[in-house]
Amino acid sequence: MADKAQPIKLRYRKDPKTKKALATLEIASSNALTTTLSYRKGLILERINQIFGEGWITDIKFTATELEPKTKSRIQKMQSLSGTDEKYIEDTLAQIEDPDIKARLESFGKYMLLTQKDKTR
Repeated sequence: MADKAQPIKLRYRKDPKTKKALATLEIASSNALTTTLSYRKGLILERINQIFGEGWITDIKFTATELEPKTKSRIQKMQSLSGTDEKYIEDTLAQIEDPDIKARLESFGKYMLLTQKDKTR
């Protein structure tokens, strides 16, 4: 299912009672897949937090939308990452053994860093 869905936004907010930071990951997918993914929300959260640390993502929101067919081409049109950013992503993902998950997270990390740099301009 990972090839039919893509992360589009990460939102942070503070819980007013505990003052703890809460993060919601927004994932875009087709209408049909959105329902299936929502049923597997607990498993997806567990796997994400297993990789990044317990409690990093506290919720997932699924959005039904038409996905862009080639995310990589949009990233390639932007400026490339600096050597420092490339090294940061490589070091962060060094412990991940699954090649598919590692490739997805690497793509997600590059996209996040590139869009963040693009917004600061």
